[in-house]
Amino acid sequence: MNAKGIPMKGSVACATATRTVTMITSQRPKPNLPSFEEIKRAVPSSCFERSLFKSLFYLVLDFMILYGLYRFVGVFESFGIFGLFIWYCCMGMFGSSLFVVGHDCGHGTFSEYTWVNDLFGHIAHAPLLAPYWPWQKSHRRHH
Repeated sequence: MNAKGIPMKGSVACATATRTVTMITSQRPKPNLPSFEEIKRAVPSSCFERSLFKSLFYLVLDFMILYGLYRFVGVFESFGIFGLFIWYCCMGMFGSSLFVVGHDCGHGTFSEYTWVNDLFGHIAHAPLLAPYWPWQKSHRRHH
């Protein structure tokens, strides 16, 4: 045994200790959060209106930005690996914006017309190689 009363076996100390842990639970007051209806009333009603013009504007804008990034990849390459990293981040961000447009089409929020939603859902998902119909079917099951 050593000075602390722990048995010694060779150069390794062997000890068994029993520890009692007392857990203290406290009742936290529930936070005073707004209800879903209160949040919905706080959002302007214009945010819930579907606008085909606005939806098409953002879809075309996303495609134009992606096309511009694609055309100027050489400029980004001239800055080496750091430039390409920035280019990949930008392409990823605007590629995901295409996916978001397709997602909105799948939920029927792109326009008032189902056939328009489906058409532009395919157009938005095609460059991402994400098939629209199977994605829409599995995503509806998710919700």
